[in-house]
Amino acid sequence: MSAKTSKILTVVSVCAVMSTSCETDVDIDIQSGTPVINMYSFVYPDSQMTIQLSKSVDLFSSKSYNFVSGAVLTVGINDTIVANVTMPSDTNVVTIKGLTPDYDDNINIVAKISEDETVEATTQIPSFVAIEQIDTSAVVAWEDAGRVNYNTFVLRLTDSRETDDYYQIVLLRDTIDANGLPLSEAEQIEFNEADNVFGMAGQNIIGTQFVDLEGLFDDVLFDGTTYDVAFSVNSQLLAPTGDDRKIRLRVRLYHHTYDYYVYFCVLKVYDYSELYRVMGFSGLYTNIDGGVGILSGMSYDEKTFYY
Repeated sequence: MSAKTSKILTVVSVCAVMSTSCETDVDIDIQSGTPVINMYSFVYPDSQMTIQLSKSVDLFSSKSYNFVSGAVLTVGINDTIVANVTMPSDTNVVTIKGLTPDYDDNINIVAKISEDETVEATTQIPSFVAIEQIDTSAVVAWEDAGRVNYNTFVLRLTDSRETDDYYQIVLLRDTIDANGLPLSEAEQIEFNEADNVFGMAGQNIIGTQFVDLEGLFDDVLFDGTTYDVAFSVNSQLLAPTGDDRKIRLRVRLYHHTYDYYVYFCVLKVYDYSELYRVMGFSGLYTNIDGGVGILSGMSYDEKTFYY
């Protein structure tokens, strides 16, 4: 662990009172704190695992982060070690192929930085929740800019009564050719901002009613029942583009852990309120023992529409 250092930040203040002006130099001694390990990983069933590991830098650094070369990552699934990987010296991301985590599996990641420094986190891959059906219709709304056409979707899911569950609906749009091959990068499209359908009742965070949580919601309003979630998309985004290509819309229903749910909510509140400009991200939710970041399992179902 490196010794603490400090740097001097000079602040120049200028004041004017009537016809008198003054200029004062104020030296502030800013201590550089101990670097913090950051670890992020989002684990899906039957998918390769990507882990991001880095070390924070101080305020005056020209870099965003430092590499953690030589750190040993140990991955466990249901208390069985399935991988040991050493972090390379030229990247902050490592991908582990060949793992086959399944729904409801417990995932543990330990990153040993040195003999005296280790970070660790545990998560579970949520169970599969199906999109049972999606009904669609076209509607017309009048907004400030005039008449706007929308495609309305009603997504049905059945929630478990035994667990508290956290969901997110994500819409991915791209253009494909006659053979179904993508012609553009997939983009996440926004819902009609007038929709108010993503159960805010369970979010115990001040100000969330003013924040776009991008389709994130919990089961407080419908715990243990079959539930229909309605949302709409501007029809211009789904307009056909020609005979030789189509618009593809993928509707995903994510099943999240509580850790990710809280992390995402706090992140969006910070982003919306710009609190991070004053506080940085030090107040974000983390489930990393010995560091900061998030490890979370995820699962999703997907339905595809063509236009």
